[in-house]
Amino acid sequence: AGTANVKIAPYRVGTKGLSVANICAALMDAADRSDIKVINMSYGGYEYNHSEAAAIEYAKGQGKVLVASAGNEGEPTDLEAGLPSYPASYEGVISVAATTRSNNRASFSQYNNMVDLAAPGENVYTTSFAGGYANDSGTSFSSPIVAGACGVLLAANGNLSASEVETALTTTALDLGTP
Repeated sequence: AGTANVKIAPYRVGTKGLSVANICAALMDAADRSDIKVINMSYGGYEYNHSEAAAIEYAKGQGKVLVASAGNEGEPTDLEAGLPSYPASYEGVISVAATTRSNNRASFSQYNNMVDLAAPGENVYTTSFAGGYANDSGTSFSSPIVAGACGVLLAANGNLSASEVETALTTTALDLGTP
């Protein structure tokens, strides 16, 4: 974000399984911190959760820009294909799908009417659990790219609201055709 004083504050909300209580605690803690402007959520599931929805509402109320991965169950054989994924499908969350290097929807990427943007998510060169680097795919890689773009916008103008950040991104993004 140029010369802006940008910090990354990672929160561990689970290892193999995610605890809704840990997710909500992390969201609320991040929402209470004035130094955090953007919250990226690279996880998801297909069940609406009232506690998580309340934590999202709380973070929105604190003016945070919320970004989440849309999900990786977009193959025609996936039972969840086309369904809303959470937290990406809560109102006020920027839902991010994955694209290929040629700007097509990645075959695994979730799609639904709650998806707002898409970003590279196929064969992304990233850190690996084994140490070092590897190529991996998923909307969990797309979402932080959009969160980073949100950070750049806020670094340029810290007075933008979450809605203004989302509008700036959605109105200037490359239109890839019919949703």
